[in-house]
Amino acid sequence: MSNKQKIVEEIAYLKLWLSVFLVTLLSLGGWIMTRVGTTSPGLVICAATAFIGFFVMCALLHIRIKLEIDRLENE
Repeated sequence: MSNKQKIVEEIAYLKLWLSVFLVTLLSLGGWIMTRVGTTSPGLVICAATAFIGFFVMCALLHIRIKLEIDRLENE
C-alpha cells in the first residue's frame, strides 16, 4: 500500500469518527434542550460539560482532517 493510499484511508477513518462525534453532539444538545427544566441541575451541568467536550473534539478532528488533506495534496 502506497503512502497516499494510507493517508486516504486515515482520512476516511477520521471522517467516520467525526460523524460519530457529530451525531452524539447533536443528540446530547437535543437532550439538554428538552430536559433542562425537568432534570437535576447536576445532570444538566454534566451534560453541558460533555457537550462542550464533544464540540471541542469535533473542532480538533476537523482540523486534523484538513491537515491530512493538505499533507495528501503536498505529496
